[in-house]
Amino acid sequence: MSRVLLSIATLTFLACEGTTATPPDDASAAAHERAAKQAERNSWGYETAQAQAAGPHGSQPDSPNTFDNRRAAIDQRQKAAEQRAVAQGLRAAEKELCAPVPEGQTDPLLRRDDVTFVSMIEERGVSVVGPGETLKTVGVRLRLQAAPGTTTESLQQLLDCHIARARVAGTVAELDGGSPLTLDSVVAKVDWMPDGFAVNVTSDDSDAAREIVRWAQASR
Repeated sequence: MSRVLLSIATLTFLACEGTTATPPDDASAAAHERAAKQAERNSWGYETAQAQAAGPHGSQPDSPNTFDNRRAAIDQRQKAAEQRAVAQGLRAAEKELCAPVPEGQTDPLLRRDDVTFVSMIEERGVSVVGPGETLKTVGVRLRLQAAPGTTTESLQQLLDCHIARARVAGTVAELDGGSPLTLDSVVAKVDWMPDGFAVNVTSDDSDAAREIVRWAQASR
């Protein structure tokens, strides 16, 4: 194959190639699966380009174009495997965490009337502008009314299930009347109280923590 024809074949593939940008951490399982399929398609395209670059009967297996396409095909297959593993991990976590939860159990944080008290949760940090420590708000502590038959364990399982479901569906950066359990990197921890339950809803992401606080203030 002449250099001119080889260049045309390579450019044609690159023009038709789909994007393989890695989805963000808050992407849904379906988005990671789509990225995996796209990477697989790209690997097939690079393998085709590799065969063309090798020339008739593979007579030029060590040509620069052959090597570049082979390396690109391997990289795309690796990306496909990584994205598929992320999607499988999200779905497996949902299946495990939601197994003990009865069907039809709604997110308890959507029942705002059950929230009877809200306080901020702060953590100490090192100041970046001078000596001393600072306080950083990382979330809120809610007091929830005890629904009949609810235990600390069952409420924790329900919250964990809804967090897992949100990660499969794709978490959000901002709330629009929804639950803070749909935010990226959110964690919920349940403690027993004599008149109900205390639920710590926190995130190590500062933007998500602000959204949690904004949601809690609107719940008062």
